[in-house]
Amino acid sequence: MKPQLLTLSTYPFCAGAELKNYQPSNVIDVIKDILSYESSCPAKPKFMFELSEEATMKNYLVMKQAKLDLGKAIEAQSKSPLGYGSEFKLPEVLEPLFRLHPNWERVKSQLQRGSIRPLDNLSKEDRIADKALVFGNHKQATENPELLRSLCNKDVTHMAIPSFFHWNVLRRSIAYVSTR
Repeated sequence: MKPQLLTLSTYPFCAGAELKNYQPSNVIDVIKDILSYESSCPAKPKFMFELSEEATMKNYLVMKQAKLDLGKAIEAQSKSPLGYGSEFKLPEVLEPLFRLHPNWERVKSQLQRGSIRPLDNLSKEDRIADKALVFGNHKQATENPELLRSLCNKDVTHMAIPSFFHWNVLRRSIAYVSTR
């Protein structure tokens, strides 16, 4: 039987001195309750995580359903391992333990919506000056396509979404080597 969802009203908190400790006075009971909460089994993701033309096409169709918006595609799969915070207990379950911590609201937001990091736009001059772009493809990528394939497969099987980019890089690399 699944335990009842924990709420803040379940646990009495001491005011004042407890705020300095960032933990409830009955921390052991709270932890026991959190550990006893059974999370639901995650749904299967719609994305395929293998490096193949079939996976590339299927993933494109999933993205097309989300109007090519990766955020919307992930949100549509929130009950799968792709969902933000899916590897953790629900924020509502963790809140009785962490609600007194000064960073709880930020952590809770990241569990619910993912981590948002602002990125600076690179100017054209900065992109041109980028030494990695000037250097070009690593020689091992063109001289050893099997190494490239194994490295890409390793990335993809650990939750990278294979796209047309991945597939085309591998095809071009293999084609390049076969024409030499």
